[in-house]
Amino acid sequence: MTWEEPPPRVLRRPWLLAAGVGVAVLAALTVLVLVARDEPPSVLTVGPTRQPDDPGLASAVDPRDFVPERLPPLEVATERAGDGALLPDPPQDLTIIAADDTGLQIVDADTGDQRRVQVVRGGPASLTETLFVVGDSVIFDADADVVRIREGDVRPLRVADSHRAIRTIDDRSVWVFDNFSPFVEGVASRVSFDDGAVRHQVRLPSVAQPLVGTADGLVVGAPGAISYVSADGDRRLVARGMAVATDGERLAWLQCADDMSCAVILGTLDDPDQVRTTLDPAVLPAGFFGLPTGTFSPDGRWLALPLYQSRGRRGVGQVTVTVLDARTGAPVFGADGSSLTPFNTPLAWSPDSQWLVFMSDAELRAWRPGADRSTVVEADLRAVRALAVR
Repeated sequence: MTWEEPPPRVLRRPWLLAAGVGVAVLAALTVLVLVARDEPPSVLTVGPTRQPDDPGLASAVDPRDFVPERLPPLEVATERAGDGALLPDPPQDLTIIAADDTGLQIVDADTGDQRRVQVVRGGPASLTETLFVVGDSVIFDADADVVRIREGDVRPLRVADSHRAIRTIDDRSVWVFDNFSPFVEGVASRVSFDDGAVRHQVRLPSVAQPLVGTADGLVVGAPGAISYVSADGDRRLVARGMAVATDGERLAWLQCADDMSCAVILGTLDDPDQVRTTLDPAVLPAGFFGLPTGTFSPDGRWLALPLYQSRGRRGVGQVTVTVLDARTGAPVFGADGSSLTPFNTPLAWSPDSQWLVFMSDAELRAWRPGADRSTVVEADLRAVRALAVR
């Protein structure tokens, strides 16, 4: 079969184009006026500090693109008192953090108290699905900045043009990647939150996507290969497959046949092929689509993995959150995942590995290892794009 150019489309009603442009312009002006008139005073704004001296650097990573800024103590946009513990016997000081299109929602699992931190003005915001906890720090993308919240101190790093934060195991710095396109090469940079200095930079080919940043380098995924790239640029092939989860030490990856039946393989970066489990041919892990959204528990005992129904007339269907025993590969739990965020089901483990928190449709649920069912968490969380627990 050869590729043929489709026939050109003929615009039969040219007046529709002019009308559509006019409506779009009017809507944009209306939004700008409303945002300018209604600006809540208690909003924490993370905005640009300065632009690069050379406009040509706007699409490249350069030390001048990162400007640290120290903001006043964290301000809260809304706050609501809770009705008591949200989980049975919750660990002390357990906090659930959820990201949506405009900011963070922070819930105390012991008291049910809920705070909302709005980090951008107007909408829709460009807050991405990147949200993670390192120690006592919360790191997330907000607008064009990567922000760290630590003990009430807010440290944004302004990143020029497009970027995304990379899950990082060091809370004093963060790896960011300047490339969203699969057709051009990009640069990953490790940037200090303390002084904005770029500690390391690694140039990656167009097909490579960084998965996790460590103090010494990056775990990188590409079609059919997982590699480790050191801060000096040295590259080492880890496995030939597709990554579904990694924490910088442990690794879960796929080997799939032509009929899309897959096996999940668990191991470490140094010894990646330790445990294999064959999946039902009717499901696909998110890693099959290049989106490794699985998560290891902090103790390495469990792997939470979104699986998608791949059979039927509608193609990819309902997502199921499945937990595998990382020692044996056996599934030990399954529950419906979120249908609000295609190919991304928000989930996170508590620091002690005693709770898995995840979205199930519009509900927040939690599962304790060993239980045969999950618990509904009565928190007012909506349109959740990412979860973290600390």
